[in-house]
Parts: sequence; structure tokens; C-alpha cells
Amino acid sequence: MIDSDSRNKLACSVCGKPKEIRLEKCHDTFGKNNPLCSNSDKCRIAEKTNEQLNYIFSSNGKNIFLKACPGSGKTESVGLKAAYEIRRWNRKVGGVAVLTFTNSAADVIADRVTQFAGIEKLRYPHFIGTIDSWLHGYMAHPFSHLITCYKGREGDCSLRIVHESSNNDRLKAFKLDTAYSYFRNTESGSKTLAAMPLYAHDIRYDHEDAIWEIKIPTSKSNEYMPDDNYFSSEAFTEFRSDKQWLTLEYLRKKFKEKKNQFNQAGFATYQDIENICYQLLYEVFEFAQLVASRFPFIIIDECQDLSWIQLQIFKRLREAGSYIHFVGDLNQGIYAFKKVYPHKVREFIERNNFLTLGLSRNFRSVRPIVELCGMIIAQGDIKGESPSKNHDPACVCFTYNENEIQKIVDRFVSYLKQRKIAPEKCAIGARGYSTVNKLRPGSSRIPEKKALWLPTAIHLWENGRAESMEEALKCIGRFVADNFFSSESTNSRAYYCPESVSSHIRWRLLLAQILDGCLESATLSNLKLTWKVWSK
Repeated sequence: MIDSDSRNKLACSVCGKPKEIRLEKCHDTFGKNNPLCSNSDKCRIAEKTNEQLNYIFSSNGKNIFLKACPGSGKTESVGLKAAYEIRRWNRKVGGVAVLTFTNSAADVIADRVTQFAGIEKLRYPHFIGTIDSWLHGYMAHPFSHLITCYKGREGDCSLRIVHESSNNDRLKAFKLDTAYSYFRNTESGSKTLAAMPLYAHDIRYDHEDAIWEIKIPTSKSNEYMPDDNYFSSEAFTEFRSDKQWLTLEYLRKKFKEKKNQFNQAGFATYQDIENICYQLLYEVFEFAQLVASRFPFIIIDECQDLSWIQLQIFKRLREAGSYIHFVGDLNQGIYAFKKVYPHKVREFIERNNFLTLGLSRNFRSVRPIVELCGMIIAQGDIKGESPSKNHDPACVCFTYNENEIQKIVDRFVSYLKQRKIAPEKCAIGARGYSTVNKLRPGSSRIPEKKALWLPTAIHLWENGRAESMEEALKCIGRFVADNFFSSESTNSRAYYCPESVSSHIRWRLLLAQILDGCLESATLSNLKLTWKVWSK
């Protein structure tokens, strides 16, 4: 149990509450003018549960796993914990790193930290952002040349990121000697051996299994195949039937040589970046100790989404002196397609003797929903909110055909109206942006066919929704980069901004101007025309 004195000390430390004002009186006096609490019904510190405060006061000199159930105020707890540590941080060297998986999640946490810490912007020596941006900024870009031997350009040894679906002309220099063999159906219905070229960015090395993986060119979802499976496949077996020299060892040797050439030229995929960071930490003398001294305390949000190689990176930093807090719910892992398995995170926590703390109160769901979830998956002792009599039943299941997911929206709105619940006060949540896009009729992902990039961008831009316009910028960015900057590397996370454009903001403004111009064109903006007429 956290006593009132501890809560008072926390409020004094974090939000600047005067010592002479008791916590229960602060919200109506000092708190009225404090941006942290002025828009809240009650004190943001006083409302925290004992479980949340147990974590806030936990040691930054221990490795801890905060097991947070859904709706438990996890983000609020992470933000307050980070703010508390930052406000009392007195080390001359090194800072706090708070890492998560998406830019939007990082922005939310950063906003909470600045609120609680009473600062406009987080500054050196601390960091809040995605794991990718942290690895890129503090390890890969400054130090990758120690592994890749890339000489850089004008003193800049930063790597140029290549997207796995890129078809940049410059990448043809890194074509593999061996193509991807497969069987293609002929017009007569028979099968014939065919081949598609492979490039250095089409292969990746898996340190966990010590194998190479090959992107399947014919796959629409960027699937990869282990090298031994490919080697023994029917198509490749037929291809190498008269090539006794083409062994699996030879194939792996050539893969390594071509990937090294690719990296040495200053190129890397996102998977390459993680592999390079792994090598830096395990192969470069005292590198791990230097990173650990720079970030002696690391909080990782949504830890259930950590991959094997990311776990090894943090394992090395823990061994080198960093203390690590994992925060998340191991029942919510969704990235199996990225070889992310929550049971490996659980094993890591147990093997490295993490202290487990819990957040077990679900503020977001009523008790019947929590109990129903408990029947589906073992989740421990989680407490839900008391249901309102006006909203009985608390849980309703809608089913739908795979290709009719959008009908769920209309059915949900109809149900709300039957129950006399205002639709504008309700929301539909979905796990994964791809599902959100399917539910939202005005938004979609970038089409696979290049010819559809421009009309899709125009359609989404005309829609006017913030999410649709975001997708429109991605579509038009891909279209412009592919047609006018095909010889350059592009940044897929900045609307495919080419390397020759120094400002991502200027690139985005250019794309917006292009789309505005398209809408002003009577021909381009008329998407009611047939494709044959419009495409002329």
C-alpha cells in the first residue's frame, strides 16, 4: 500500500506541487493553474492505483517486467515512471531511453512525459522513440562502418535504407548469381521451370537459426523461405541437377559475399540494421559497455512484440550494465509473421531473473467482457469495471464473411440506434492498421499494381479524412519516387522521399501540391470515367 506521504512526495517531484499543500487540496488550488491537472476532474497523481504507484516507485537499478493487462493505464504509468526518473536524474553521463514500436505510440508517451515532468520538450541525455529509430541513431548509422567497412560519403557513414520491395536501378549491381527457381503453368496446363532474379535486399540472415532466408518473389505478402527449404525444393532441385558444384554451402557463401558487398556500398534493409547492431554489440570490443553507459536505464513498451534478435540486443546491454524494464501483455503479441513469439519474451524474462510487477485492473472493459476473455485465454486475476444496467448485455458478438468486413460498421451503428446509444459517442477499435483500412471505406493501402498508385492517391486525397490523406501521400510519394527518382534510394517512412531531397517536410509539401493540382484538373479528378478513358 502506497501511503499519502509517498503520493505527496511524488506530486512534489513530478508536477511541482508545493510542499505546504496537501495532495487532496492541490487540485482545487495549485492544480487549477497547472496544465497537468487543469483539464482533469481530479488530481492525476491521486487517481493512480497502488499497483501503478508500486511501479512508479520501483527501482531503476533492477530489471523489471510490468505485466499490464488491457486497459490498465499502462501508457500513463510508463509516462509517469519516465517523468519521475527524469526529474530526479542526477547522472552526468547517460540518460533514460523509453522505447516502443510505432511513432504514434512514441508520441503519446512523449506527450505524457512532458506533461508529468512539466517540460516543453525532452532533451539530452534522454530519448523517447521507436526501437528502430534508437538502433539507427545511436548504433547503426554512427558505427556500422566498423562492421560493414563502408567508407561513407564526405565523412558521413550513415547507411541508406532499402525497402524490401524496392526495385531501384542502383540495386541491380547487387544481383545474386543464382536466381529464384519456380514452376510456372503454361497455356497447355503443363509446368515449366522458370526463374526470377534475386538481389541482395531479397535475402536476410537469421542469427537465431544461423541460416539465410530468401524472399519469395511470387509472394504477395513478402514471405521468406529458409535457404535449406529452398535448396531442397522441387524447382531448385531440378535447376541444380546438372550442377554438382551448386551445394547449400556454396549458396550460403555467395549469399554472404553479396550481402557484404551490399552493406559495404552503404546500403541496408531494416533487417540488416538489426543484424549490424547485433554484431556491433557482440563483436566490437567494449561497444556494449559504451552503449550501456549512454543509456543505463531503458524502458521498453509493448515488450511482447520483441523479436529474438531484439531480445539478444537487450540481453547484451543488460550484461554490459543497463537496467531494463519490460512493459506489456504477453497475451497481445500479434507479429508471428515477423517471427515474434511472446513465449520467447517470457523465457527471456525468467532466464534473466526479472522482477514481475502487475497492473491487473482493466478500466476499459466491464466485468462480463473481462470474464469472457478469461474463458478464451488464461490471463490471471484481472478485474473489470461494473457494468451499467443500460448497456446489458455488455458483450455482443458480430460475425461476418471474410470479404464483407465493412458491413460490420453498418450493423454496429444499427445496433447502437436500437439500444438508443448515440453512435458519435462510440468507437470501433481494430488490432492492426490493415484491418482499420478495411473497415474505413475511404482509406486503403498502397495498391500492388503501379498503375493504380496515382488514381488511388487522388481518390484518397479527395476523401479529406486525415487517415485517407496520409495514405494518399504514401501513394503519390511512391508514384513520384518510382517514376522520377528510380536511380535513388528512398525512405518509405517519409513518403518515399528520395535521398537527393534533404528535407522530408519539403517533400511532403511537394506531394500535397501535386495532389491539389490533380484535384484542380477536371480530367485527373474525374474518377467516374472508365479506366481506358481516364488512363489516356
